[in-house]
Amino acid sequence: MNLGHLPSLEWLNLGYNQLGHNQPPSGLSFLASLVNSTRLEFLGLEANDFSGEIPNCIANLSTTLDQLVLSYNYIYGTIPRGIGFNNLSGVIPACLSNITGLLLLSLESNMFHGRIPASLYFTWEKTLFEGSIPSSFKALRSLEVLDISSNNISGNIPQFLGEFALVQFLNLSHNKLGGEVPKKGLFSNVSAFSVVGNYRLCGGIEALQLPSCPPNILKTKKEEFPWRLIPLVVLLPLATLLACLTFVFCRIKKSKQQNGPVFVFQDTKYPRLSYQDLTLTTLGFSQNNLLGQGGYGSVYKGILESESLQQIVAVKVLNVEAHGANKNFLAECEMLRNIRHRNLIKIITACSSTDITGNDFKALVLEFMKNGSLDKWLHPSPSGQENKKNLSLFQRLNIAIDIALALDYLHHQCPTKIIHCDIKPSNILLDEEFVARLSDFGLSRFFLTSVGHTQTSSIGVRGTVGYIPPEYGMGGKVSAEGDVYSYGILLLEMFSGKTPTGSSILMDHANNLHHYVRKALPHRVMDIVDPRIKVQTEDHNFLEDKSLIRSNILSRMEICLALIFEVGILCSVEMPKERICISFAIKQLHLARDKLLLHGCKQL
Repeated sequence: MNLGHLPSLEWLNLGYNQLGHNQPPSGLSFLASLVNSTRLEFLGLEANDFSGEIPNCIANLSTTLDQLVLSYNYIYGTIPRGIGFNNLSGVIPACLSNITGLLLLSLESNMFHGRIPASLYFTWEKTLFEGSIPSSFKALRSLEVLDISSNNISGNIPQFLGEFALVQFLNLSHNKLGGEVPKKGLFSNVSAFSVVGNYRLCGGIEALQLPSCPPNILKTKKEEFPWRLIPLVVLLPLATLLACLTFVFCRIKKSKQQNGPVFVFQDTKYPRLSYQDLTLTTLGFSQNNLLGQGGYGSVYKGILESESLQQIVAVKVLNVEAHGANKNFLAECEMLRNIRHRNLIKIITACSSTDITGNDFKALVLEFMKNGSLDKWLHPSPSGQENKKNLSLFQRLNIAIDIALALDYLHHQCPTKIIHCDIKPSNILLDEEFVARLSDFGLSRFFLTSVGHTQTSSIGVRGTVGYIPPEYGMGGKVSAEGDVYSYGILLLEMFSGKTPTGSSILMDHANNLHHYVRKALPHRVMDIVDPRIKVQTEDHNFLEDKSLIRSNILSRMEICLALIFEVGILCSVEMPKERICISFAIKQLHLARDKLLLHGCKQL
């Protein structure tokens, strides 16, 4: 194989072939022919039966290469001064930190050992690392996923990990960590982290059900406290001075504020509420009224009272210190003010004011959704009442159609086309009748079209790992096709019960949820369906037509699921232009629902 005459080559994907079949151990030697491809950014060679060691020539591509995929081959040996995936061994070389162009490095499922290089931060699942978590991790505050599970990492869990506001999931499971589990920040939400398989841990939040920490740990903390007190005593005068200056600054800032809040909506149909009004509405932003929280801020349940009625509302208080918070607040206000649809969350009003300390305060007042988010129904917490929640096949299908209709409205029926940019289960809310509403428009983008010109923006585009379309990661502009991709992943998740970033997907040797489902179609549909859907068929009392036998029900159910999964696959293909439009997805999902209704399986 000679690719040396392609100096302008930027993207080369040869994955999922048999290029290494019946090749000598030096099957990767052809990489030397790419030495002149100085613009190469992506090289995919996964699942090709290559064997042998990675040649040293790979280091010549390190200045331009963004992604190198060698997974699912038979490559062995130590890492050269380049990159590696498979059954590789040895110590991670420090020179990896010099590859400045690298955007993605996956080292999972190898046999690396030694200490984690303090200059790297990637995914180190099942790599046999040892030692403690380095303190240099403090600087990695832009991380969204940190997975160092199934290693030999020991020591205590650093408190600073709880301060990572952007982390979607922290996986520390199956290591040798010990000591007390932190309780603050990220560690206050049991669904945001995992520490299972670390049998020396204690304490933590009640949902972890870990044993209480022994007295010797508490005693150690008490013995260390006097040493910490010394710098506090030394710095006390300075701290007092800073507190006084801060107080004066806040007073000056507050005196410059206008009397009362700045009203975001001038239209009189939106109530004008101040910080004090919302404090009363939520009973002082009580923890008892807290519905959920994340990097964006917190959502509280409240009762909005007027002269004529009482209305239950959800008050979304934004974290004004988060990056881009003000921009996202204004964007969400603008979006919600201009859209009207049964399957989009309704805004009641917005408040931009100051709190009692003079700091900025921004909040959205939205309609209250009694049944919460779809995420809590698909992936209930292992503790508490949530684990009893379950959605039937018919309910899930109705919700899927609701969200598709919402996207069709945003993409094709609005006066100004809108791209949502963050389709995921936690942004889908359910009312008391399980009618779905799409929410959280903070990342949304207007798609302005004038004669002969289209304006779009990819600057600052963010989303959620697992749902972001691949072209966004390569600098592509936001598009309706990007929303369709995210919707396709959501659809596969709803009916398989698998999260797109779940470890069970990788254990099944699938690169992502799309490939996991695609491999099962069309003959193994029932092998991948969410087991909680299949439980519905065990009860025959719900059948409207008593003549229907169980085998017939399963057959109809399988046909319906195959059609739904096929829609999800067609929505989430890699190339944007090959994805189906959302209107076609709606048509196919309606067809699946009609099949259920026709055969009396409405309650499945």
